Amino acid sequence: MPPDLSSAEYETLDNLIDAAGPIGTGVDILKFIYEFGKTSPTEYAIENISRELALIKTQLAELSGRLDTVTQRLVKAENLARVRRLEEHTTRLSTLAVQIQRSPGDQARAAEAAAEAGGRADSMLTDEDLWTWSDVQIVTPHDANGNPSGPQRIEPLPPEFKTKIALPVYSMALTIWVAAMLIDTGSEVGRVKERYGDQLDRHIGAVSLRFGWHDHGSDEQTLPEKIRSRITCRPVAAHKYAEDGMCTFTVQCTDKLARTNTIVREFTVDMYDPVPGSRVLCTVDPQSVVLDEQEIEDRDPGIVMLGLWEEMLKSIAASGHLPAQQFIGQFPSWTAAFVGMYGVDRDLNLDYFTQTLPGSQGSWTGPLRVGTSWSFAAIVPGGSDAVLAKQPTGNWLWYRHQGSGQTPPTDKWAGPVSIGAWVAGDSAQTTWRHFGAGYGVVYGIVDHDVTGEFQEGDLFWGRFLGYQTGQGSFTAARPVGTGWQGLSPVFSGSEGIIYGVRPTGVLRWYNHTGWADGSNTWAEPRDLNTGVDWRQFERIVSGGEGVIYGILPNGAMRCYRHIDWRNGGDVLEGPMSVGEFWRFYNPLFASQPGATTGVF
Repeated sequence: MPPDLSSAEYETLDNLIDAAGPIGTGVDILKFIYEFGKTSPTEYAIENISRELALIKTQLAELSGRLDTVTQRLVKAENLARVRRLEEHTTRLSTLAVQIQRSPGDQARAAEAAAEAGGRADSMLTDEDLWTWSDVQIVTPHDANGNPSGPQRIEPLPPEFKTKIALPVYSMALTIWVAAMLIDTGSEVGRVKERYGDQLDRHIGAVSLRFGWHDHGSDEQTLPEKIRSRITCRPVAAHKYAEDGMCTFTVQCTDKLARTNTIVREFTVDMYDPVPGSRVLCTVDPQSVVLDEQEIEDRDPGIVMLGLWEEMLKSIAASGHLPAQQFIGQFPSWTAAFVGMYGVDRDLNLDYFTQTLPGSQGSWTGPLRVGTSWSFAAIVPGGSDAVLAKQPTGNWLWYRHQGSGQTPPTDKWAGPVSIGAWVAGDSAQTTWRHFGAGYGVVYGIVDHDVTGEFQEGDLFWGRFLGYQTGQGSFTAARPVGTGWQGLSPVFSGSEGIIYGVRPTGVLRWYNHTGWADGSNTWAEPRDLNTGVDWRQFERIVSGGEGVIYGILPNGAMRCYRHIDWRNGGDVLEGPMSVGEFWRFYNPLFASQPGATTGVF
């Protein structure tokens, strides 16, 4: 059988929507959420909702007309039926918005509107057909010379998951539901949980990644999982064999939702010949492009929208109100604090950022490239400007960033200096979660052990007394606790204060009073009533002395200050928005206190 030399072009629903005027994902309308009941009257907020709904209705009508194009007629019936159902949802949501606008203080009417809007949001989750749309491909046959050899043929493609049409309507259903819910409950958390708790949990689950889910292109259940599983990147070699000891690769990313293929960057890899004159095949670990894929996914408008909803719905479920309060704000009662933040990027470069709190803008200075080839099993702050890094063998290295204290900072370092193992045992058979607490103190939690020497969840303490000079080695690690496997993440708040996030999203506070010498002495721990669901954060980074940074799944960073961090009070200041796309730095850690604070 001769090879198939046909080429195919796609006519997609995305193309038609863009031609009609993009429906978008409703991101702009969410701005009202952060002002709802604060700086903008309800009537104004609902007016914005109504305007957005009217725009969606107009563009859905335009899309209906464009389904009459020659190619789309093959799939018109099934796509048009979906458009009609979305138009019906939009019409009813518009009516509910007007109902709230006319009687913004009427709790009974708000409850009715919340019931219908929430029901429509529920139905959109169960009506999977609304999220699957049919495209067509236009196939052109070619001869062996690449010339067209026959008439084009138009072929319908199987329905495929898409968000560009259904997500704006689902978002508006959530918007009306939230607005009505807050009026109905007066934002009292007890009422919210009693009347809407189960429904909130259902939609939080729908807009979030499940804990432990991995993007392998299968087992996707939630909306963001379905988007991420359809965006894939792979490294492609420019040549089969290395040239002059080098291989060049491009990162090619495929978006199955939009049916596009894009080259996002190029990189080179050293491929030296093991035997002079031999030919070395250009190969690279596919994991080298994981962060490229995450970056493309995180910029997808649907992922951005769902990340916002995850943050807002979790805030309502935990506190009864939206994260509008001090979403962007100052921390006027703070003692001035300087934070140095380090991050390792996808190419193993170490970048350095600085921030002085309190501040009104949340801006960072940087990045400053301060290192390369930072590939370690763990990296933790050692205290002041020291950094401690664990090699795969279990040996630790000491570095000191001498340029961090200069104005402006520089990339000057002392080290590396080998300081030995943190704890005895076979590092290849025991998995640890390490975190640095400043002053040379390093904690470790046993995640897994096959030797029987340690128990899962055991907490150990170790200290490198020479963290300022690089001289000496770790003190013998000591067990200081058990049962820590149920907390994730766990991080330091300085001077023996440790935080851990429970599976319920509650922040638990601990005070290791024996932190200076490793004594197994503790104050009474307690759960903090912060009004924040800490599960919303993909990672949490300690800034020291009560400063806490949370990185959302979309890469946005939020900053909090735990006011009474030494005594375990409940009061937080924040959140404050302090930048975007932080997820591409992994690991990410901030400098921790040292002898300059006067404790030692």
